[in-house]
Amino acid sequence: MRLMALSLLLLVSCASGTTYLDPENPSGAPGWGAYEVRRASTDLVTELYRYLSEKDTPALLAFKPIRNRTTEHIETEMLADQIRASLIAKKIYFVQLGLRGEILKEMELGQSGLIDDSAIPIGHLKSPNYYLEGVITDAVNQNNGNSIQYIIVTLSLTSAQTGVTEWVGTKEFLKSTRSDVIGW
Repeated sequence: MRLMALSLLLLVSCASGTTYLDPENPSGAPGWGAYEVRRASTDLVTELYRYLSEKDTPALLAFKPIRNRTTEHIETEMLADQIRASLIAKKIYFVQLGLRGEILKEMELGQSGLIDDSAIPIGHLKSPNYYLEGVITDAVNQNNGNSIQYIIVTLSLTSAQTGVTEWVGTKEFLKSTRSDVIGW
């Protein structure tokens, strides 16, 4: 009975403790996480904003999904959300192409006369002048039981008018199980 009570106490004490890691410190985080998302988004947004601020016309972006072509489980939506939020904070806006069907239905309902004066007016939808897309790739080298993983996050900005990719930015990360190589 004592052993059972001690086991239960140990189980409860272990299960109730939550430890939060510092997202600014990569140590102690074995995989891709908050630190890498923050570093990648901050660096790439800084470069992209610098490029877009030199343009004559304001940028209206459509974000294509970021593809994960690595051996890691990476939450690409988290990275995309962070990039989108950072750019919107800098007054770079996005066209949500996936919502157009719903918006058109609302406009149609407004034109039917069933909606009061708050109906959405027709003729104000915007088209993107750029498509932003991303890919995350890696290369892994195994040697004597140790591994070194090189991860590259790449964003590309393509003109909707010409189809020409006008800007590419990359952020690189290195992850290792070797003690003589700096992780992430």
